[in-house]
Amino acid sequence: MYKCYKPGCNKADDSDNPYLTQSEYDELIVDGKLICPENHEACGIQELKPEDYPKPPKDNKKLFLIGGGILVILLIAIGGILFLNRGSKKLNKPVVENIITKVPDNNVTKAEPPPKEEKSVETPKVKVKEEDPPPPPPPPPPPAPPTKGKLHFPYGDYIGDLKNGKMDGLGVLKFTERQLISKKDPKKRFAEPGDYLDGVWFEGFFVNGKMFKQDGTLKETIIIGH
Repeated sequence: MYKCYKPGCNKADDSDNPYLTQSEYDELIVDGKLICPENHEACGIQELKPEDYPKPPKDNKKLFLIGGGILVILLIAIGGILFLNRGSKKLNKPVVENIITKVPDNNVTKAEPPPKEEKSVETPKVKVKEEDPPPPPPPPPPPAPPTKGKLHFPYGDYIGDLKNGKMDGLGVLKFTERQLISKKDPKKRFAEPGDYLDGVWFEGFFVNGKMFKQDGTLKETIIIGH
C-alpha cells in the first residue's frame, strides 16, 4: 500500500481515501520511473510500512450489546439480594404469645411478659473528605509549522522547507563535495560535486525526488521512503 505525502497534492489532501493500492501504484510506473498523477515534478508517493496501514473501525455495536448484557445481569443480582434481605427480616420478627396456665383450684395466672430488649445506640460514622486528585498535566505544545530557510553543510547547501531546524518538506540540496545522498539509502548512492537533489525531505533525510547534474540534466529518479 502507498500514500502521497506531498503538500498541496489532491491525493494527499483526500481524507476519505489517501491511499493507493499496488495495482494503482504500478500504473504510475512508466519506463521504470514514477510519474506523478498530478504532474508534479517531485512526486510524494511512497510505500507504507505495515504499522502505518489504516486501522479497521471498531465494532461499537458489539461493545454496546456486551455492556448492556452486563448491566442487566447486575440489576437482576441487586434485585435478588434486596428481595432476600426483606424476607429474612420478616422471618426474624419476634412473636410474643400470652400463655394461660390452668391450675386445679381454678386460679388463673398470666404469664409474665418477656424482658424488653435493650437497643444498642450506634454512633454515627464520620465521613472523611477525600482529597481531590491532582489536575492532569498540560498537553504538550503543538509541533512547530514548517518554515522556509537555508542550511549550510560541509558538503553542500540546502534551500527549502525547515522544521525544528531540520530539512523537512520540499527543498533542494546542492553538493559541493562527493557525498552519500542519505544514510537510509539501501543502494548507497553518491552525489558528485555540482549535483543537486530536488524533492521531499523528512526529519533531515531525503525521502524521494530527483537528482540532477550541475547543468540541469536529470541523473536519476530516487525513491527511498521514510
